Amino acid sequence: DAFGDWSSDVCSSDLRDRDDYAALTALPGLDAQLQRTTDLAQRILESAAAARRRLKKLTQLTWIETVSDVREQLDALLFKGFLRDLPYTRLEQYPRYLDAVTQRLEKLEGHFQRERQLLIGLRKLTEPLWQVTSPEKLAADNASAELIEYRWLLEEYRVSLYAQSLGTLAPVSEKRLKALWREVELSRAPRV
Repeated sequence: DAFGDWSSDVCSSDLRDRDDYAALTALPGLDAQLQRTTDLAQRILESAAAARRRLKKLTQLTWIETVSDVREQLDALLFKGFLRDLPYTRLEQYPRYLDAVTQRLEKLEGHFQRERQLLIGLRKLTEPLWQVTSPEKLAADNASAELIEYRWLLEEYRVSLYAQSLGTLAPVSEKRLKALWREVELSRAPRV
């Protein structure tokens, strides 16, 4: 990822004088990438705000668990510092994740049983993750690869459940997630 090269240059640069700054800002394509990054951040924040507004309109007790689940999902996606701490390639997926949230909320009416059934399955997959970590810890450098993979595969699973037309980055199913969680548990177990 070209942005990764720039971000590592920018973040690791020791700017001591004008020459250091000039060298940094002379990176080829930096302006264009900064504009793409700004546009992406704006799209993410606008989509998230729209989803939160839509959630506020769901006032029926029927949807209380769904509202709670979507709020938790949005909080996990939009944790403090997410724009800074997540790789650009991950942030590129956010519009799709947020579009899936919107589609889920749009399709609620008349689908109470289906939503409830999907929500029960989702809870069984999400609760173990958030019992052992947080979005901030996953964005830190010390999270295991299996745990990170599980976290993002959960988002892909949500897309597959609520907005199949958007597609997923990788094949995903409840069975695949459960198998991956077993790997996570094995990687977290003390070695003897």
